[in-house]
Parts: sequence; C-alpha cells; structure tokens
Amino acid sequence: MHSSKLLTLISGLDASEFRWLHKFLKSPFYNTNQKVLRLFEYIKKYYPDLASPKLVKETAYQTLFPKQKFEAQKMRKLMHELATLVEDFMVAQHFQKNQFARKKILTKELGQRNLYGLFEKNSEEITSDLDKLPYRDKDYFLEQYLNKYQLLSHPLTPKRQNVKERLLPLSDGLDYFYFLQKLKMNCDLESAKNIYSGEGGGGLPFFEEIAREIEKRNLKSNPTIQFYSLANQVFINKNSINSFNKLHQHFLQNRESLTTEDKDYLLRLLINSAIFKFNSGKEEYLDVCFDLYNIGLKEDLFTRTNRITESVFTNIITISCLLKKFDFADKFIQQYESSVDKSQRHEIVLLNKANIIFNKGIFSETIDLLLPETFTNNLFKLRAKMLLLKSYYELSLDDASYFNLTITQIENFERNIRREENISEITSVALRKYFLM
Repeated sequence: MHSSKLLTLISGLDASEFRWLHKFLKSPFYNTNQKVLRLFEYIKKYYPDLASPKLVKETAYQTLFPKQKFEAQKMRKLMHELATLVEDFMVAQHFQKNQFARKKILTKELGQRNLYGLFEKNSEEITSDLDKLPYRDKDYFLEQYLNKYQLLSHPLTPKRQNVKERLLPLSDGLDYFYFLQKLKMNCDLESAKNIYSGEGGGGLPFFEEIAREIEKRNLKSNPTIQFYSLANQVFINKNSINSFNKLHQHFLQNRESLTTEDKDYLLRLLINSAIFKFNSGKEEYLDVCFDLYNIGLKEDLFTRTNRITESVFTNIITISCLLKKFDFADKFIQQYESSVDKSQRHEIVLLNKANIIFNKGIFSETIDLLLPETFTNNLFKLRAKMLLLKSYYELSLDDASYFNLTITQIENFERNIRREENISEITSVALRKYFLM
C-alpha cells in the first residue's frame, strides 16, 4: 500500500484538506460506497504517518471484510475508487479556491446549454476580471483570447459587426501569447544547453523572426515581453557583462510588474547566469548570487509550495560559506530545514551542516559528523566522500600522520567510483550543478 497511487495522492493534502476530504467522502452526491469511506477511515488512523508499517492492504482488507479471505483484485478496486475520489476532491478544492477557473467552466456550460443571456454576461465579467489584473503576461493574453473567441463563435452572438474589427483584437492577443511563450521556451532551451552537454545547438524555430517582429511592432512596451527579451539577450551574449547587468538592474527595479511565476523564473535565470560568470573567474558575482538568493527568500519565491528544493538549499549554504557568512548559514538551516523534502531531509541537512563546519576549518569534526553516516542517495554519497577527502587532506597538511590515511581514502574512493554501476549521467550532471562544491 505504501507505494500506491492512493497514498501518494493523500500525502499531497495538508491537514485541513485531509479533514475536508472525510466530509467529502460522506456526501452521497460524490460517494455512495460505504466500503470506500471505511477504507479512508482505516487510513485516517495512521495519518500523517502514511509510512507506518501497520498500514498494509491485508490488514485493511480484514477491517473491511472480516473473516473473508484476502482478495487482491477486490482490494485494488476499492483503492482505485478511493484514489479517484481523492482526485475529484482536489479538483473541487481547486474550483473552490480559484473563482476565475470556476467562472470559466460555468461560462462554457451556460453556452452549451443555450442559456445565452447568462453566457454573455459571464463572458463580459471574465473580460472585466482580466482587465483588472495588474499583469499582462502570457496567461492574460491566452485567457482573453479564449474567452472572446468563445463568445464571438457562439451561434447566437450577432455577426453584424465588421469581421476585421472582431478578429483583429483576437489576433493581436494571440500574437502576444505566442511571442511570450516562444521567448520563455527559448530561455528554457538555452538554459538546458548550459546544464546538459548533450543538448544540440541552435534556438527554437522562428525565434529570430519573432525577435524581429517584436522590435518592428514595438512590443517591448509590455513589461513581460521586455523582461524575456532581455533574458534571451543574456543567453545570446553569454559572455557579455552588459547583457547580464541590464537584466539584473531591470529586475531589481521593476520586478513588481511581473507575476510571481515570472518573477521566480527570471530570478533563477539570473542566479544561473551569475553562477556561470563566477565559474568563469569573475568572483564578484558570488555576492550577486547571495543577494539574488536573499530576494528569493524574502519574497517567498523558493517556498511557494511550502517546499525548498535540495539544490537551492545547498547552494545558499555553499555561497554563505564561501563568503564566510556562517551565522547566516546556521540561521538559514534552522529556519528552512523543515521545508526540505522529508524523505531526504536528514541527509541533506547533515551534508550542509558538514559543509559549514568544513568551511569553518574544523576538519576533524567534519569527519566525525560524516564518517558514521550511510547515505542512500548516490549524489549525496559522492558529495559526502568528497568532503571527507578534503577534510583528510587539510588535516594532513599540519599532521603528517594523516598523509597515508588520505592516500588510502583517495584510492578507495577511486575504486568505488570505477565499479559503481549506478552512477549515471544524470548524477554526473547533478554534481556539476553544485557549482561551488
């Protein structure tokens, strides 16, 4: 049961949602199978510890069907039915939280049911709601296009208006969406080429034509288009300080004109570009990285899903250590360790604490912290061994008795690397991403 889709879905609910799910399952509008409800109530006894060894299919089955022989197919069917209801609950939650999404679906339904008056009214409300938004990003233009096209194409919408007058605004909105999406996708492509050496050269089809069209139409008056045009220049002129500085300054001064999604995306792009420049020998960009990461922390861009990724967590610690900001690093771990994926939290936090101790120059304590640990993740295992090797080497510089031990550790590490079949290209790429390790 532990690796089932059902428990995976339930693990994606917070405590409040989990309580509402119980009420949802009790509603005869959604669920009429009492066995499904009882299965949920069995799981509820173990929530939030869904990894409990007591949470097994056979025990659940005996609770639901006393004195009956276990039937795997019957149990799978019940779990599938409950999983489907959890998905339905998630959809219902989405529409409850997102009134715009609810209004879109309702408008489409009204149109299909020939309730034209209400359909037209809702379409106009959607247009008004979109126009009140402070942003003009790709989603704004796409939603405006879809809403207006749906209204204009309805059989009961009067067709007396000039066709050109009706369609030109739609075409312009669709162009804005297309241009913005292409600009962003080209950034995705160029970023991937920087990380994965196997990616081929060249940009997206029609990208150069789109860039020329944006200039021709003077579309950079749209703040989001301006940001992504500057971002693409950073990739096109990879070694240019000027291109980076333009985007950097524009971001610092005008990021409030961006949606949270675009702000997060462009911040990460700036960080990766600053990393590239630091790795190229421009050490002043280490401070730029630190400041950009701080913006992301202060504006909650790295924890939008209440989780912080391992790479962000590790890079913030590593940069802080290289800048000798150890108090910041210690406080950061205290504040954000609970936001790290629970399944890997212990190893991630331990490695980063060891990194801080190593950079403080306390090499024997680094060894004491890492040596007893058995790391399950290949990447973490390699990083731990590298920290251990560096610690032994540093100790050997002042104490010759560590020299032979260091050599032995290096030889063992080399043998392990050569015979380890599970160290894939993905792992080697991931190692390269730790730009300061």
